[in-house]
Amino acid sequence: MIKNSEVNAKIAESFRETNDCNVRAMANALGINYRQAHAYHKKRGRKNRRGTSGLIVRDVIKDYAKEIFIVQKKYIALIPQVMEIIESADLPRTVNQFTKDKRFQKGRFIVYVRGHAIAIVDGKTQDWVSENRQHRIVFFIKVKKER
Repeated sequence: MIKNSEVNAKIAESFRETNDCNVRAMANALGINYRQAHAYHKKRGRKNRRGTSGLIVRDVIKDYAKEIFIVQKKYIALIPQVMEIIESADLPRTVNQFTKDKRFQKGRFIVYVRGHAIAIVDGKTQDWVSENRQHRIVFFIKVKKER
């Protein structure tokens, strides 16, 4: 079976995109087409072959987050005050810990590490980043179903 992330990777290649990890993470976490996620970001001001600004990340959170989990408090200013923020000392600190944590084995998440966004669906990363990597998590969101 071909995964949504594989299909989206092929579509992204046709766009000749770079620095589009937030677009890919959103597409894979929501189970939507890369084109839809790309159009969402473009409408909010993302330029092709450029990274996603913090303001666009805030829009993604406002529109699609069901829950927000803060791991590193120094980045809390990025988070819009649209819902309760979950802070806990026992949240996973790395992508490796996240994928092994039983609490996060079901569901769709976008995990933000410094300079990168990763989709994790039902405990599996949908990204080039290996589950065994020790990327430190800044914050992550549990996403709602696509509207």
